Amino acid sequence: MPAPRILVVEDDRDVARLIAAQLRGDGFEVVVNSSGGGVVEQAAGLEPQLVILDLMLPLAHGFEILTELRQEPRFSQLPVLILTALGAESDRVRGLDLGADDYIPKPFSPLELSARVRARLRAAPGTGCWSSATPSFAFLPSSCARRARLLPAVRSSPPCGRRSTSSPTGRWTFTSSGCAPRSKPTPSSPSG
Repeated sequence: MPAPRILVVEDDRDVARLIAAQLRGDGFEVVVNSSGGGVVEQAAGLEPQLVILDLMLPLAHGFEILTELRQEPRFSQLPVLILTALGAESDRVRGLDLGADDYIPKPFSPLELSARVRARLRAAPGTGCWSSATPSFAFLPSSCARRARLLPAVRSSPPCGRRSTSSPTGRWTFTSSGCAPRSKPTPSSPSG
């Protein structure tokens, strides 16, 4: 099965290597665009499951690239994580308002970045978490695989969580309104 493909648009060679090493170590296929040029065309050819996008690039600003991606119908739901040194609140708000799914200021933790990538892939439609037919399914964390096995029962549940399905470990309860830690019965207080 092919690994989920991540397009990293980053001009700093050391940062791009760090990101690629972390994500490849986690089982992802990584393709790097180091200039910011032709990202939409490259995405059309690669069909990535997620884009990590710097903002300050030599050939285009990341906000322009994000706007172009969101204007393309086939990329309107593609998860995009902005990873940039621009950490001002106005930049974060603008990036999220333009359609970024997450905004991570530099310096950053490679482990946290990888966790955010996995979280976005779990949440994104068609990326594999909720369908075992998607090739990237096997590369997602086992907790995602458990949720995918339980989801059919949850989807067939009446609304408002009136029916629940327990996880294999019994620690979580999945309902049509979400999942929560399974509550433990409280011991009754002794009378007397």
